[in-house]
Amino acid sequence: MVSAAYDIVKAAGKKTVLTLVFNEGEDCAVSPQCAAAPQYEMYSWVRNYIPKRMKRGVDYVLFSYYPENSPGFKPDWRSEFTKTGDIFPNSRLGFGELGISGTDAQKAALIDEFYPMQVDHPRYIKGFFWWYFRQDMVPYTNHLWGVLDRAVSR
Repeated sequence: MVSAAYDIVKAAGKKTVLTLVFNEGEDCAVSPQCAAAPQYEMYSWVRNYIPKRMKRGVDYVLFSYYPENSPGFKPDWRSEFTKTGDIFPNSRLGFGELGISGTDAQKAALIDEFYPMQVDHPRYIKGFFWWYFRQDMVPYTNHLWGVLDRAVSR
């Protein structure tokens, strides 16, 4: 289905985006988001299910990152973007959705860590779309809206 959608969008002359769920380093004993089978680990999934034409032609590849998907694992984002950039040599790279279903303090820490982040990769475009925006940021008087506003202003 992914490659069929890609083909339709490319044939229409539009930009294509592939969002990958970052689930490296998962501990299946503690993570309910853990991939049940090794073939669903992000890089294995790409290797098994994304055809070469997509790897060469997709315009944007974005990480979907939720820390609870990889408990106890702290990604080295430069390394992850380099690895992904090698697989997708013509794609711009960034973050798609980002979020955590934890406490306001955990959410604020994630926002403060990611929104000002710069990754040393020539095709890095940033991104960051807070998955729980409506729940966490609306109305704008919500504490987390202020955290986000300060983070994007840096």
